[in-house]
Amino acid sequence: MSVATAEDTSTELVFLTTRDVIAKTGLASTTLQRRRESDPTFPKPVVLSKSGNQPRCIRWVQSEVEDWMRKQVESRPE
Repeated sequence: MSVATAEDTSTELVFLTTRDVIAKTGLASTTLQRRRESDPTFPKPVVLSKSGNQPRCIRWVQSEVEDWMRKQVESRPE
């Protein structure tokens, strides 16, 4: 029986901070917040910890952010 290791996977799971997402997408922090709230196509963050019911530490999956960015390029008007 073989055990899969991180090297065996084709994509590495990488988390991005809010600042990373802002830098990668070029969105302003307020625009990022608006996208989170109103754009169903924008990736949902992963909640890593909470304080009570409030998210304390959130991160985005890099591949999901990059996929969203690709879709924005593909859907732009000619």
